[in-house]
Amino acid sequence: MIVIVKLMGGLGNQMFQYAAARSLSSRKIYFDDSFLNKNNISSEDFTARRFELHIFRRLKVKILNPYAQRLLLTKNKKYDFLKLLLPNSLKRICHIDDSNINENLSKKHQNEILYIDGYFQNPTYFNEIRKSLLNEFAFPELDDKFTGLLNDIENSNSVAIHIRRGDYLKSKINEHHGVLPLSYYKNAVKILEGKLIDPKYFIFSDDPNWCKNNFAFLANKEIVSKENEPWIDMYLISKCKNQIIANSSFSWWGAWLNQFINKIVIAPKNWFNSIESNIVPKEWISL
Repeated sequence: MIVIVKLMGGLGNQMFQYAAARSLSSRKIYFDDSFLNKNNISSEDFTARRFELHIFRRLKVKILNPYAQRLLLTKNKKYDFLKLLLPNSLKRICHIDDSNINENLSKKHQNEILYIDGYFQNPTYFNEIRKSLLNEFAFPELDDKFTGLLNDIENSNSVAIHIRRGDYLKSKINEHHGVLPLSYYKNAVKILEGKLIDPKYFIFSDDPNWCKNNFAFLANKEIVSKENEPWIDMYLISKCKNQIIANSSFSWWGAWLNQFINKIVIAPKNWFNSIESNIVPKEWISL
């Protein structure tokens, strides 16, 4: 059985896609990055992304080369005669999305290609392999310039707050995702203030100026630079003892990778504007 996963979205979404694929196979996984390569220009209703998973050096994966992408995945008559030369195990492709990933696919399709195509934003798909994913999603070492910030995070009752604005403010994207109101963060802080002693808040955002103007109600806080590579912010979020996350797969993974036993994670109940979601684990606080 060969598992190929179609990559879409940024770092957080690509991690969901990999985790779903890994739940189906412990063997090497092949990445289809053709969507990222073809859709490399942002617009009013789309944010272009690049391949981000290269930072995780323990992943047992390989990029599917362009020729294999065309041969195996393209419905084109000019490739039909070449497909006749392939072994039977490469002629049958089972397409997996959110509707059928829960089926016992590994046993049903031993001799087929499993093509994973979706966002798979549901932790129940991969909870059973959490230990393996924590090992595989191991970040590189930080530069020395982050030592002071990391020490501050690890030696305080740290709370990561993630505010996602940026592309979420675009009208088409906003219709789907929505931007969380300031009241969400104020209510989340109120909950944590009743549970934590002397918390310190570390604010991560693509709009730090907005945060400076709107989070004056927090005295003990630090706004982290937005100039960092995405993985650096995710790593720093994961090292905080507690999280208030946005409706973003990026901060979701920062919270999920947090291994602090007594962590408190607060997440928005309504992840999207128009559709229901199963993304928030039951042990987190939905607000």
